[in-house]
Amino acid sequence: MAVAGAEMNTGPPILGQAFPNGACCIPRRALAPEMRSDEAEFTASAREDLASYTDCPEGELTTLAEAIWRLHAKGIVCVATSDRLKSPGEALKHAAIDEAELRGVRRAIARFEGIRRHDACHEIIGKSQSIRNVVEQIERAKDCDLHVLVRGETGSGKELVARSIHFTGARRNQPFVVVQPNALPQPLLENEFFGHDKEAFSGATTEKKGLVERADEGTLFLDEIGALDVCSQAKLLRVTESHKVIRLGGSEEIDVDFRLVAATNQDLERAVRNGSFREDLYYRLRVLVIDVPPLRERKEDIPELGRHFIHALAERHQMQEKALSDEALSRLLLHDWPGNVRELKSCIEAAFVHSREASIEEADISICPLLTRRVPETLAEAMIEHVTQALRQSSSVRKAAKRLDMPNSTLSDFVKKHKIDPEDFLGQSM
Repeated sequence: MAVAGAEMNTGPPILGQAFPNGACCIPRRALAPEMRSDEAEFTASAREDLASYTDCPEGELTTLAEAIWRLHAKGIVCVATSDRLKSPGEALKHAAIDEAELRGVRRAIARFEGIRRHDACHEIIGKSQSIRNVVEQIERAKDCDLHVLVRGETGSGKELVARSIHFTGARRNQPFVVVQPNALPQPLLENEFFGHDKEAFSGATTEKKGLVERADEGTLFLDEIGALDVCSQAKLLRVTESHKVIRLGGSEEIDVDFRLVAATNQDLERAVRNGSFREDLYYRLRVLVIDVPPLRERKEDIPELGRHFIHALAERHQMQEKALSDEALSRLLLHDWPGNVRELKSCIEAAFVHSREASIEEADISICPLLTRRVPETLAEAMIEHVTQALRQSSSVRKAAKRLDMPNSTLSDFVKKHKIDPEDFLGQSM
């Protein structure tokens, strides 16, 4: 998005490249000078609009919105831009703003910029074959506009995959809106999704855009779609098919254009069979499916992930980087990481803080005893885990059946029923 030159006499000066990392990535529509004149209204609107572009903490959004208001009050407009201003100094030439205030605003925008860089980072860490397969699937998915279903265990990186699809695709300059149905009470879910008109219910003094509207022209990331109740699933299906949304208490159909990326850690096929998930919505989502492997199946990526987390932590807090000792790395490789990459990140960060040496040692690694092994949630999951472990410890299906003390035919029937390919597991733990 281009911006008017700072040298122009019409309108207030533009503050762009005077901030870190080029021009600041602030949505134009939230900050246009003619849009808001009241401080409370302006900051509330800016905060809501910025939330469409990042999932940073509420406090950070408020700090940034208030900082931008101070500039706005002094006649400086912050706009989103991918271009570089020819003369950034011109933007400040006519601005009556003291250095202390400018430094404070710079810090606020730098924090926001850091979050934006994290959001836009599409690099998936790791060189294992399983993670390379994920990257290849992202490359195929990013340039088409079909809906995507991302499957994987909690903490495995499903949201990172969704962000990678968005921020490397054609919609990368549009909103990326995150929805977590399991974090919202069911009575409020429809209101958050679709918004409401003024006086739609008691206390609705103004109209409100829903998350679907806020994702217009961008991506709606629906985290844990299996947590949606059947009624909400039906309404979501209608919106994805008609590309229209009706706010609560309204009758007008509002056009929306968004790409849906849904994530789940559940077996949706089983949910369809037991009636807790709509079959038509499942098939609507199952056009493009990306399976994110658990960390225990790509342990060769742990050293690189560990170095990445250490580097990011040291950079964020302006501290000296530390190496991972061989003993510490061996300890990390022995763990099965039921909490996946999220658990590894927390473990590395804790070790970094507790370490008093130039490197992280084995004694600095603290693994929660509650997470030393993944506990299957159902009998079927326990059986699958038992069978796959036997396959890992065997060189053939016949030997795995002998280890499990069951007939070959019984094991063959089991792996077919649960869509297990023995070749994916045979001999891995030998």
